[in-house]
Amino acid sequence: MTPTHQFSLSTQIRLIMKTPVLTAIFLVSIHLTSAKICEIPLPEGLEECYKRVQEENVDSYVGSLYSWHCEHLVVGTYNTSDDEFLYERQEYIKQLYEEAFGNSSRTKRQTPSPCVRREYRMLSLFERVRLHNAINTLKRDTSVRPNKYDAIASIHQGTNNRIAHGGPGFLGWHRVYLLVYETALRQVDPNICIPYWDSTRDNELPNPYSSSIWSNEYMGTPRGPVIAGPFAGWRLPNGIQLTRNTGVDGQLLSVTNVQNILSRRR
Repeated sequence: MTPTHQFSLSTQIRLIMKTPVLTAIFLVSIHLTSAKICEIPLPEGLEECYKRVQEENVDSYVGSLYSWHCEHLVVGTYNTSDDEFLYERQEYIKQLYEEAFGNSSRTKRQTPSPCVRREYRMLSLFERVRLHNAINTLKRDTSVRPNKYDAIASIHQGTNNRIAHGGPGFLGWHRVYLLVYETALRQVDPNICIPYWDSTRDNELPNPYSSSIWSNEYMGTPRGPVIAGPFAGWRLPNGIQLTRNTGVDGQLLSVTNVQNILSRRR
């Protein structure tokens, strides 16, 4: 034993005498901090939805989509029992749909010019600010409850999740959905065109999470409550602050992925 680890006889005696006291304190602490584990029942409807998923013969990926569907279906943002609220949103979406597909009362003179799609990061600062302003205008517009932005977002919830995801209708459903959303934006600013995100660029980065798209000039905060960027401080209709979990699950498209998809004929 080295000199630094040697103890005098008196020190050893004091340590031995303290041991029972320390042991007693430890045992008392265990008693005081003990807790009972209780089972918390699942929210109404969630357990039933999970059981339906378990009974279906699906692979793990599709099963995870169904579970996600269950959670979003039950933990809904809106109170669908409010018939007036629901009717108000439906009428707004119907009006956007009719305008998007040329069935509205708007004249040709009022019709915005055709869109030219560009990658989000290829927009000029002026174009990007106009896009962000239009989105925030929809969020603030409560002429349709809870606001126009969330009224459109409500289409992407509930049973529609199951229709729109995990099947052959994915591309077609979202094409119409984005066109309806773009129509709402163009009612605010006729020169707005929804840009696209070329995620193959970010897939090549060592850490896609550090992409410039999550900088304050573009989308802002990538993880946790959104406190930076053009949508900082946004809240959901239920009052919860907008939160992101970027990079937690899934992966970005690669150039190879895109080529494989485009090469399919059936």
